[in-house]
Amino acid sequence: MQHFEYLFQSHKYNIIYRVVFSLVVYVGATQTLDLVWNISDIMNALMAIPNLICMLLLHNIIAKEVDRFQPILEKERKAYKAAKKSN
Repeated sequence: MQHFEYLFQSHKYNIIYRVVFSLVVYVGATQTLDLVWNISDIMNALMAIPNLICMLLLHNIIAKEVDRFQPILEKERKAYKAAKKSN
């Protein structure tokens, strides 16, 4: 709940969150399992869309960070293989 207070600088949105959460719990408890899983799949897909958009917008930064991290990853792989061979 603190995330709402941090994002909106107010605690008044906590009650809205609690009501929505309660409604979702009620729907999940009273509907068929197939419907609940379908709703869950749809919500996961809707949650992925903004993340994919952000990744597209930040692709230059992501590429730079991957290039920066690759030597570290290779070093760790070599150390792991060396440790595995010595055992």
